[in-house]
Amino acid sequence: MRGILEKDLTVKILSTFLAIILWIQITIDEGANQRRVFEGVPVEVQNLDPGLAIFEGEGRVSVRLTVQGSQVVLNRLDPKEIKASVNLRGAISGTTQYRVEIHLPKGLSLVEVTPPFVTVRLESKTAKEVPVRVQASGEPGEEFQQGVPVLSQARVTIEGVKSKVDSVAYVFGWADIKGATQDVRRTVELIPIGPQGKEVAGLSVRPAAVDVRVPIAPLPPGKTVPVTAKVVGSPAPGYKVKAVTVEPAQIKVRGQTDRVSAIKAVETAALDLKGTKVNLRQEIDLALPAGAYLMQPAKVTVSVEVIPDRAQKT
Repeated sequence: MRGILEKDLTVKILSTFLAIILWIQITIDEGANQRRVFEGVPVEVQNLDPGLAIFEGEGRVSVRLTVQGSQVVLNRLDPKEIKASVNLRGAISGTTQYRVEIHLPKGLSLVEVTPPFVTVRLESKTAKEVPVRVQASGEPGEEFQQGVPVLSQARVTIEGVKSKVDSVAYVFGWADIKGATQDVRRTVELIPIGPQGKEVAGLSVRPAAVDVRVPIAPLPPGKTVPVTAKVVGSPAPGYKVKAVTVEPAQIKVRGQTDRVSAIKAVETAALDLKGTKVNLRQEIDLALPAGAYLMQPAKVTVSVEVIPDRAQKT
């Protein structure tokens, strides 16, 4: 009995000793410095002069950070606690490199930052007034037509770097009127438009949106009539026209009731076949008949099939 008790006591002492050694090892491992890499840490701009602005696409970068700390600290770390910034106090217009400053939570140290410098292009900030243009998108109801959009204000102010502000000709927005059968009212977001009709990014617009009313009015009665293609000229010698087709074959003409009732067909603008040896397919305008002021659609597609003119003789 005594031997058994002594044996159990020895096992307990040995187990406790091993547990203490394991705890010490874990504590040592957790306390040892570990490294971790953080990709894409955004670089914030601090102390920028209100009269200056960053040229779009430059200076707004991210960096790669390698930090060091205990396993415990790293496990509890929220990546948002790591901050990277550049201090632009006293900066002037031009392109300059600035050192990236890193701010880490307590218990961490910085090993490496890549890149250590970022290039920032600063320009003086300016503002100007530009006209507002709004265009309706979509089509109103089948028996309705849109009027000219009415704006709550005709001009707005744009602000940003001088080179971009100077390039803006107007601001633009879309007003959706699809399927409308009465006046449409929209609040339209505005986009600065520069050379070649392209958007100029990185500018602020004040106000950023305007209220728009698009008048919608009923169309007068219409009449559906066939379309005939006006073909002039002759194909090249040895060729002839086999067929002429129009898509769509019918359109709706609207205007004064008494005048429209007399319209039997609508003719296309002239399509010249002079000297051609190949098939033609072309979108072409319609000739507006007297007494009509609206055609739906206003264009049609004319297809002309041209074939060799062969003859047989016995």
